[in-house]
Amino acid sequence: MKASEFEALLSQLTVRDLYEVHNQLYHQFQSAPVWDTGATKAAQVRHFTYWVKDNPGNLNTIITLVNQMVQKAAMAPTRGPVSGTHYIAWADFQKLRSYPDLAQAITFEQSGKPITRDGYVSVHAIYNMSAWESWKSSSLSAHERALASAISNLNLYALMKLNEGRRKDQPALFPQNLLT
Repeated sequence: MKASEFEALLSQLTVRDLYEVHNQLYHQFQSAPVWDTGATKAAQVRHFTYWVKDNPGNLNTIITLVNQMVQKAAMAPTRGPVSGTHYIAWADFQKLRSYPDLAQAITFEQSGKPITRDGYVSVHAIYNMSAWESWKSSSLSAHERALASAISNLNLYALMKLNEGRRKDQPALFPQNLLT
């Protein structure tokens, strides 16, 4: 593979994805390309190219990792509904009996809104609940620990996995049988 082809392959990834490839290489080989925090993506790609020249036996591993990440990005549901899922309107969400208990967790972080501009529960709401649950699970208050436990039973990890790749300000995907 030519250096230009290799760099074109790596250029398909985001800087975050390149960093993940970097970490996986380090864990696998105890060696990895130089990671220059704050450098441009092109500079990071050049670091990978130089590293492969010194470690040609690891080229196939990098190509495999990059292809997996490119495939994962292509499969990520970033726009529109996905079969077997649906969006939940914020008004319907507020009608739930458990909403008063969830309200504090959903609005936990102020860095993003739990509601989208078009009136649906946002991906950010799921991350807010997860952060709140993590924080309150060690609370001194038995009531807050019980609420954290109830939120933990919502299987937030599965919801975050389902919404992986979506921006936090987009409507969250929920399984079809949830609040239909």
